Amino acid sequence: MAKKLQALVVSFSRSGATKKVADLVADTLGAEKIEEISEMQHRTGPLGYLRSAWEALVGIAPNINSPSNDPSQFDVVVLASPVWVARMASPMRTYLLKMESKLPRVAFLVTEGGSGGHRVLFQMRDLVRKMPLAELVLTEDELKQGGHLQKVKAFCQRVVTQYEKEVAPLAVSVKKSMP
Repeated sequence: MAKKLQALVVSFSRSGATKKVADLVADTLGAEKIEEISEMQHRTGPLGYLRSAWEALVGIAPNINSPSNDPSQFDVVVLASPVWVARMASPMRTYLLKMESKLPRVAFLVTEGGSGGHRVLFQMRDLVRKMPLAELVLTEDELKQGGHLQKVKAFCQRVVTQYEKEVAPLAVSVKKSMP
């Protein structure tokens, strides 16, 4: 019998849209833990929006609160980020910079208003220095119209399938080498 996948879903969401999708991914994967990246400073209102855009454009990594979960204790970490001015949300950048060495296998989920999602996936791959098990870009329209539900289900299935493909050969080789 195969071991249940231990997944951690880590998300940052300014408006709440990315959090809703991250919660759906966590439910679909049966993840026991969800890590919401939080900050010391709020991003509400017009000034919060401008600050967010500026940090994303310049590549600033703002201070975030210490994460409550150690990602190295999980089989897979799903990282969910919104797109800000065609770039990764700056709090997610900080998380990836801090946790890169502790990340096991990863999967990426990005929400966008209309463009920039694929650029953010590239930025995430670059910061974690590994290829993800799965990637998903969802648009604001898909979220509003419910078109994301099947895509999230397929994304989660790919995470599980790819994880099993990578882990199964390891289990077989360990069995063969045992006396």
